[in-house]
Amino acid sequence: MTRTTTTPRTCATLPDLVRTRADEAPDRLQYRTADSGGELTVSQVVGHAESVAAGLQGLEAGDRVVLLLPPGGTFAVAFFGVMFAGVVAVPVAPPGRTRLTSGLEPLRRIAADCRPSAVVTTEAMAEAIRPVIEAEQGSLTGVPILAIEDLVRADADAAAFRERGTDDPAYLQYTSGSTSTPRGVVITHGNVTTNAAAIAAAYRTTPEDHAMVWVPPHHDMGLVGGLLTPLTGGFSVTLWSPYQILQSPIRWLESIHEERVTISGGPDFGYRLAADRVEADRVQGLDLRSWRLAFTGAEPISAATIDAFAERFGPAGFDRFAFYPCYGLAETTLMATGGIPGEGARVRGLDRHMLEAEGRAVDTDVDADGTRRLVSCGRPIDADHDLRIVDVDSGLEQAEGTVGEIWFRGPSVAHGYHDDPQSTEVTFRASLDDRTGPFLRTGDLGVVIDGELYVTGRRKDVIVVNGRNIDAHDVEEAVRAVVDAPRKGQTAAISILESDRERFVVVQEVGRGAADEAARIVRDVQGAVARRFGVRADEVLLVRPGSVPTTTSGKIRRAETARLVRAGALTPVEGP
Repeated sequence: MTRTTTTPRTCATLPDLVRTRADEAPDRLQYRTADSGGELTVSQVVGHAESVAAGLQGLEAGDRVVLLLPPGGTFAVAFFGVMFAGVVAVPVAPPGRTRLTSGLEPLRRIAADCRPSAVVTTEAMAEAIRPVIEAEQGSLTGVPILAIEDLVRADADAAAFRERGTDDPAYLQYTSGSTSTPRGVVITHGNVTTNAAAIAAAYRTTPEDHAMVWVPPHHDMGLVGGLLTPLTGGFSVTLWSPYQILQSPIRWLESIHEERVTISGGPDFGYRLAADRVEADRVQGLDLRSWRLAFTGAEPISAATIDAFAERFGPAGFDRFAFYPCYGLAETTLMATGGIPGEGARVRGLDRHMLEAEGRAVDTDVDADGTRRLVSCGRPIDADHDLRIVDVDSGLEQAEGTVGEIWFRGPSVAHGYHDDPQSTEVTFRASLDDRTGPFLRTGDLGVVIDGELYVTGRRKDVIVVNGRNIDAHDVEEAVRAVVDAPRKGQTAAISILESDRERFVVVQEVGRGAADEAARIVRDVQGAVARRFGVRADEVLLVRPGSVPTTTSGKIRRAETARLVRAGALTPVEGP
């Protein structure tokens, strides 16, 4: 069947976007919430959001409002209600009810930074957190805790609606904190409407598409990719909780099968989890032929993960050419580069020694020893965006085939960090040696080959061993491939600076039953590191599952892991 795609019209602001879509197709299903089965048309989203705006009319334009809500239509209604009210949304992950006090710590830190005027949450969560907040003198003291159920019952009041401009802040996207303390990225209305339209065009979407997204809306991929790109492209989406998918990855594939989903995806670890945990006999009952675009990003993309997922789910009709690797970060709103739908993942073999020791990309056989397999993340999302590879010391643009820091500019790049002019200047106002700019310094390392971006790692995650720059994610992938242990969990490769040198440490989660096999597992890890990189880890630390800290999107918090190792705060699994 021939697909007729149209380029989505870029609306100036988010209220403009949702109202335009409601005028075009008021009864079209927009959001379906998987756990409740609740469904919202575009016009229902607008109607409920107008009530929320009325309930927030006591706030001043530009005030910050924390959204402490689970994924689904309720979050969408609250988010657009905040947009209509002319205040700034601050999405935050809601805490689990079993660990309420400790689970509020991210909210406390974010509130201390953005000083919100209100928190919007569910009625049940409001009742649970109010006593905790009232009992402490902290950043949330005196901040009203509002229940979304009460807000949607408010009578719409035209006086509550404020017009906002393209350059006005729409929301603060707090970074994941995988390498540093989370910071609030100021995303304007123009940033997000531009980026969502570019993504919808890059995906070649039509109103016949149906998406399924399980990345939470406090994450940029869940918010822009899960809520706003479907709205921009005029197609519907089913929203799942990440906890449901992480507990049982088969639900992801079953949802695609049952709803004939055409667009879905997530971080690399989600694909790896599904390939590892979904048994072959569960694959037999699936039909994944409808899945035409499987986006993958948010962390380094592993060629091994792509191979494993395609092999596991190929018998169910998954087409490996559906893979759509892309690259982006919160500071670019969401997507910065991407490929062409239907071309799949382009994997390139590069000489590992030349890449690590000299920073040059030299092609080798993709399956040869001493090869690092990198996945292309495509080109800038459209002609209005520009990507360069830059030497971090000199500021000189690098030629194709030379590794450097990824710099990016264009209308999707955020305006800076909230209330942090110094970091904003350093990160968002970079210029090349010829004063071309400003560019965003992403902190990521990469190389451009034949016009396509290959991400090699993060500057802060480079481990220097014997003069070679080894990427932590590359080490972790090599270790995961050989570790055979009960309840094998996260792997973290870190560098710990001591008085005279850097110590190279691998932390590996294993289950209780691994104690008798501890010595063998350590040998396997050391062997994998030696074979792949020609070096030896100074220490291999086996720890219990859940010991390695991660972000809410599954990224390893390596700096925090290193801090815990230095403090002796990780309990090792001892051998016999």
